[in-house]
Amino acid sequence: MAHGITYLDRYGEVRKNGQRAWHGLGDEIEEGLSAEDGFKEIGLGRPTILAPVFAQVPKVDLEGRVLTNDEGQEETQFIKVEGIDEMAKSPLVHMYRPVSDNLTYQHLGMVTEGYRPFENMDLARFADALAGADAAVTIETGGTLYGGRRVFCLVKLPEAIRVSSNDVLDQYVLVSNGHGGFAAFACYPTSVRVVCANTLRWSERDISRGLKFRHTGDWEEKVIQARVALGIAFKETELFEEKVMYLRKTKMSV
Repeated sequence: MAHGITYLDRYGEVRKNGQRAWHGLGDEIEEGLSAEDGFKEIGLGRPTILAPVFAQVPKVDLEGRVLTNDEGQEETQFIKVEGIDEMAKSPLVHMYRPVSDNLTYQHLGMVTEGYRPFENMDLARFADALAGADAAVTIETGGTLYGGRRVFCLVKLPEAIRVSSNDVLDQYVLVSNGHGGFAAFACYPTSVRVVCANTLRWSERDISRGLKFRHTGDWEEKVIQARVALGIAFKETELFEEKVMYLRKTKMSV
């Protein structure tokens, strides 16, 4: 599907005046929540795991806690990815998905040695940390696409460009990630309100104003780098606002 939202995906957005989230297929997010609280409300806390192509792995709940039987022993299950050679050495990324009262693994893709998973909740905390302790950001939209392989979080910045009482341009920061080598981790400022794959691609025209990261290295250092890059972008936004306000005050002749 063009919008990239499948039956396996979870999606939520802030809606007003009784409007339904994504044609009624998504969940409504309470206005003013942090990205972390918004992700919890949508149900995006499912963990990922690196495992061999053929592996006996523990069963876990949606919070990543290992399940045990009546005797207190850890429960396990065998996973096998169809179409993969049994001698393959590369690890695989799997995401847990609920099936009735049990859990099963969804294969997300092949990755190489040294790949570091970045969980959905880590992405939400990353988004909350971007503006720093003195500037609150709130989640506007968030969710997964393509069966969980792509996740995004759009946070709304405190300051908007107010041209007039009925002409307000909200400012956002988009943080996105791909599981299993599906896409790089990226964050960038944008004025596009991302709600699906189409609007995500549209927002990526602004990606040069932000940063893209590989799934390696220190994530805390990446937050620092992102704040520097976004700080430069926000300065550009301030200059744009000055030009908008100047044009607003300028009277045009015929």
